[in-house]
Amino acid sequence: MAYPTVDNPSIPQNRNLTGTDQLLLTMFSGEVLNVFRDKNVMLQKSRVMNVGAGSDFQFPRIGQADTAYHVRGESILNGANYLSEIESTDITIPVDKVLLSSVFVDNWDELLTHFETRSEYSYQLGAALARKMDKQLFAMAADHALDVAKTSPFDVALNADKTNSTVIQKTGVNGTDATAMGLLEDSMVEAAAAFAAKDVPMDDVTFFIRPDQYYALQKHGALLNTDFGNAGNGSQAGGAIFRGYGFNIEWTNHLPSAPVTGVTGENGDYSATKGITALAMDRGAIGTVMRQSVQTETDYQVERQGTLIVSKIVCGHGILRPECLATIHDSAVGV
Repeated sequence: MAYPTVDNPSIPQNRNLTGTDQLLLTMFSGEVLNVFRDKNVMLQKSRVMNVGAGSDFQFPRIGQADTAYHVRGESILNGANYLSEIESTDITIPVDKVLLSSVFVDNWDELLTHFETRSEYSYQLGAALARKMDKQLFAMAADHALDVAKTSPFDVALNADKTNSTVIQKTGVNGTDATAMGLLEDSMVEAAAAFAAKDVPMDDVTFFIRPDQYYALQKHGALLNTDFGNAGNGSQAGGAIFRGYGFNIEWTNHLPSAPVTGVTGENGDYSATKGITALAMDRGAIGTVMRQSVQTETDYQVERQGTLIVSKIVCGHGILRPECLATIHDSAVGV
C-alpha cells in the first residue's frame, strides 16, 4: 500500500488553520536584562557642599602675598616697598532649576507583564540624572580650562601665574596607536609638572581618558612595564591600570568630544566650545552646591489608572580653583 505524499495534521498552535505558531506562548526566562550602567565619576571627584535656601552661593578667594627684604631704618608701613597688596575676589556658583527624569507606568501594562519593572525604572531615572551631571561637569571643566578669559579669577599678574588652568595641545594625541600613547604619557608628565609648579597638591588628582585610550595605554604604554617597578599598578590580564606620574587614571564615556551647547534651566555654564582628549584635575577644582539631593516620588493617578514616577535633584556646579585643571586636546582632528 502506497502512503500519501502529503499529510494534513491538525496543528493546535495555528490560529484558524492559518499562520505558523501564532498561539505558542513566549515563556518568561526569569531574568530581566537591563541597560549596562554608565560609569559616573565626576561628582565624587569634586567638592560637594550641602547648602540651604538661596539662588546662588558665594565663595571668597584670597590671592597671594609678596615678600621684601627690610632696609635698616625704613618703616615697614612704607607700602611701596614692603606692604603686600593681596587681591581678593569671589566665585559664585548658581543653583540650577529642578533637574528631573520621569516615567508613567500604566496599570494595564503592569497586569500584562510577568516581570517587575518599577524598581528598574526608578534606578534608570536616577542613573539618567547622574549621567547628565557627569556630562555637565566634564564640559564645564573642559571649556573653563581652554578659555583664557575664564581661567584666572584674579587680575593682578602676581596671582595669575599660579591660578590659570593648563592647556596641553599635541597633534596626534587623540589616537590609540603606540605613537598616540607616547604623546598621552608625555601630556600626563606635563600636566603633573604644571600642577607642581602651581602648588597643586598631588594627593588626589585624576587623569580622565576615553575607554579606547585607557586600554590602548595598557597595550602600548610603559606604565605597566615591570622593569620600571609596576608594583601592583594593574595588568593587561586584569584590564586595569591605576596610576601614572601621580595621577589616578580612570576612563569615562562623558568627556566632550565635540562642542556642547547649554540648555534651558542651566544657570551654570556647562557649554563647551570644543572637545578634548583628556582631562587632569584635582578634587578642589570643581564645587557642587547641593540644595536637594536625588529624591524619587511616586504618584498613583486614579483618573489615568497608572503611576507617575519622578526622580529629581536641585544643585549647581562651578569652578573653584582653575589651576587644578589641565586639558589635553588634539587640534588636528577638530576637537
